[in-house]
Amino acid sequence: MKKFVQCELTFPLSQIHTAARAAEMWGIEYSTFKNQLKGKGKKETVEKIEKCKERGMIAKDGRVFLIAEQAMYEIYGSPKGKNQCIEDVKSKKLNSPHDENTKNIPRDNTLKEQLPSKVQEHIQVLSSISPYKLIEHYQNGGKVAPADQKIIEELLNKYQLIPEVVNVLLEFIMLTYNRKLPKEVIYKIAGHWKRLKIQSVEEAIQQAKKNFKEQKNNFNFPPKEVSHF
Repeated sequence: MKKFVQCELTFPLSQIHTAARAAEMWGIEYSTFKNQLKGKGKKETVEKIEKCKERGMIAKDGRVFLIAEQAMYEIYGSPKGKNQCIEDVKSKKLNSPHDENTKNIPRDNTLKEQLPSKVQEHIQVLSSISPYKLIEHYQNGGKVAPADQKIIEELLNKYQLIPEVVNVLLEFIMLTYNRKLPKEVIYKIAGHWKRLKIQSVEEAIQQAKKNFKEQKNNFNFPPKEVSHF
């Protein structure tokens, strides 16, 4: 797979996150953070966010906000401990009611540690770019077609999947259907993932693995391309 390039923010991919991932790392309610990014909320916080935008530390691709870690430090200060923040969020998910089918999805903080290093690197990429950039990558930089843009908007708005989960879903479908994006299949899986309350790249990959195993007799997957599934 070719290396992804993040054009809007001049920071290493390891220091760039989608708004959902950044909120999780800092222990901030995602919906609150989204409103602040849109200029709503506490004046002092909104002003800090606007300054970070002006300095190129916060960018927007379509409807997806991308945040540099430096911006989060300047807006909210140091997190109480990244690992602790993430652990707290995971704990909330574990203690919240879920569909019975979610009980087999690993939700503990060791999930990422159990994955191979190359998969961890790919997770970082999927957590650092927008779904628009993902599709552009698979099109060698070609502009995203209006029909594909509409699919992304539906996944983000109607199904309310966070961008990094959308990335996993779209990549899984493209590798499964020879770079095509059949919307009927995408929306069917999206509805299922929404009911499962999938909220991270790691959880999405685990669920994609299950989909892969269920459908492996129907599709010819190129092994080297779907190694992270």
